Amino acid sequence: MLAMRTGDHFDDVVPYVQPTPGPGVFEPIAPTTPVDVKLGKVRPFTYDSQSNFVFTEPVNARGESGPAIARSAYEHLYAHKVLVRYFPNHPLTASFLRISIGTNAEMAVLREQLDAWQRS
Repeated sequence: MLAMRTGDHFDDVVPYVQPTPGPGVFEPIAPTTPVDVKLGKVRPFTYDSQSNFVFTEPVNARGESGPAIARSAYEHLYAHKVLVRYFPNHPLTASFLRISIGTNAEMAVLREQLDAWQRS
């Protein structure tokens, strides 16, 4: 699978895969809406990504961003089982989150939890 992923145009043929119940077997799933659209108003800045994650700066409902806001979003998403990482030890990354991109259902959970975090 890794060899296929690193080859040219693989993503054009099978844009997203998800594991099936059988070990080592994958099946294509429908492409998801671009993640930057899903992150909507909670991201004033998201780095372009061709990977399975985005690196984004969360913004709370008051329009604030920064390390404390990123930590708050991280703690909320982590508590709700969203695959997210936070790198607070460097000033260039302390205001950002690395959010893994998954299936349509997982992205629905991400949207719901980002909305819930902004309401809290």
